[in-house]
Amino acid sequence: ARRTAAATAIRAMNRPPRPVWRTLLEFTTNTSPRVRMQSLAALQALPPSQPHIVATYVQALNDPDPGVRCAAAQAISQSTSWATNADLSDGIVRTLGLRGSLGSNIVVKLTGLLLDPEPSVNTAAQRALVEIQTAMLK
Repeated sequence: ARRTAAATAIRAMNRPPRPVWRTLLEFTTNTSPRVRMQSLAALQALPPSQPHIVATYVQALNDPDPGVRCAAAQAISQSTSWATNADLSDGIVRTLGLRGSLGSNIVVKLTGLLLDPEPSVNTAAQRALVEIQTAMLK
């Protein structure tokens, strides 16, 4: 309960200070789905220029909880700066140990979520794919 409240309070700050990042990233692996969702939501207030933050969103797309998957897709749709920033994109690929481009990896994961049994996850994935396409066309 305290961790959920802390993540909610950090999100209310609008732009949490840098020392908070590490704590929020740790909360995204908490056993409580609610804490993981709140942590992802709080991370959205941070500038998406840190590879570890975007990498956390990508990893959360595989979460067993549909609310967390939905929050991750929403975070990705609001953090598309990696689509036009090669250095950030390369940093995320290195952080996650991915093969291929970050864009192709994210699109594959989001496309898979279009078949998710939870409608909110489908909708969030659709929105994220549209935002990615829009960002890449700019």
